[in-house]
Amino acid sequence: LLLHKVIDGLIPLLLPDYLSFFQGQSRLRSSHFDRLSLVCSITPSLSTNVLATSFFFRTYHEWNRVPLEIRELECHSEFKGSVTKFLWCEILIVRSKQRLITLTTDLFVNLRCLMSRMTVPWGP
Repeated sequence: LLLHKVIDGLIPLLLPDYLSFFQGQSRLRSSHFDRLSLVCSITPSLSTNVLATSFFFRTYHEWNRVPLEIRELECHSEFKGSVTKFLWCEILIVRSKQRLITLTTDLFVNLRCLMSRMTVPWGP
């Protein structure tokens, strides 16, 4: 929400120089950058963790995950409602996938246990 206010000029805070909006076209299919995607011009070194812990560096990836139609919203209250709904849907999807993995694993373990108890007669 703070990043949205900074980008839309709703508060007197500017993006740092190392962040800019994506310019141009990407030829990679894996790249889903659009005109409101933020890109970083530097990579933090492992020896200095200052940049990696800064607010802007930590949040620009999350900003890029939000769908463009939500990032385009200029009204902050609409943005807040839409991004909250988006994030809750993301959480529910992740939890559903985790539950499915747990259920599948439990089913597999139970099936293996049952199969190990079964004796198959060999011979006539």
